[in-house]
Amino acid sequence: MTLFRHRKKVLWLNTELCLIRGFQYIPSSVGLEILSFPTNWFTRAIRTNLFHAIAFGQVEIEHAGGRILWIVDLSDLEKSLSADLLDNLAVEAGLRGLHFLTASASREDYAFKYLSDAGYTPTIWQKIWQCDSDIRAVCPSGFIWKKARPSDLLSINLLQSKLLSHNEKAITPPINKKPPAFILFHDDTLCGYANVMTAQDKVMITPIIDPEKPLYPSVIKNLIRKFFRRLSTYYLVQTSSQQWIETVMGDQILLIQPRQEIMVKYLAVRDKQLVSDYNRSRSNQHTDIVTPLSRID
Repeated sequence: MTLFRHRKKVLWLNTELCLIRGFQYIPSSVGLEILSFPTNWFTRAIRTNLFHAIAFGQVEIEHAGGRILWIVDLSDLEKSLSADLLDNLAVEAGLRGLHFLTASASREDYAFKYLSDAGYTPTIWQKIWQCDSDIRAVCPSGFIWKKARPSDLLSINLLQSKLLSHNEKAITPPINKKPPAFILFHDDTLCGYANVMTAQDKVMITPIIDPEKPLYPSVIKNLIRKFFRRLSTYYLVQTSSQQWIETVMGDQILLIQPRQEIMVKYLAVRDKQLVSDYNRSRSNQHTDIVTPLSRID
């Protein structure tokens, strides 16, 4: 999803974050990083001099990988700086010991070409739907949603291994590092779980449910009714392993974000050197030395 505000080009590479947080997330997240130096994300910038930055990019860290959230180009250059920022983000990710970076883009979007040229490969896909606001449905007999507990992690891990494809498992943090918020039982047997993101009056739910179970729209709506009934906007993230969402939910969902490819670039840092002269990108602009930057030989 690409937004243009005057001459400021914003390239969203995490569509979930864009929908639930909006454009205002960008300046607030950069400001928070400057104040608190968090360890769960990092921002890189391209500068013309010590005081003037013309492009920014931010990565969220999840265990062994990172996800590029957005890129902002504030320059007046005809040539986009996206490729240069992608290089800088990959170098910083490697220095932090990350094994891969991911980003989402439609095949029709120009971001897809930038990512492909930078070594990113589409592996899985996702769509985002908005669920209608009628949440009065009662969960069918035998199904029950509960909050996940530490004692459930082993069962969730086994279920994840069964339901996710190899490509999904490769970029999904281990359950003990990022446990789901809720789990679903059918006749006392664990059959699904849901990751959740909330902001203001919105909730975004990524359900992973065994498609062999007799699923109904009310199963998802019951989760919303039970835990999020006071919110007004409900999004569902459909991944490539959960195609049942389109057929089961039917006319009760509206497509908000068409298919996006989750693109992956695997990283390998062979040798770290403190190189003071690695301070220029391909556009001959200075990079922002917020953290030590080393060359990957």
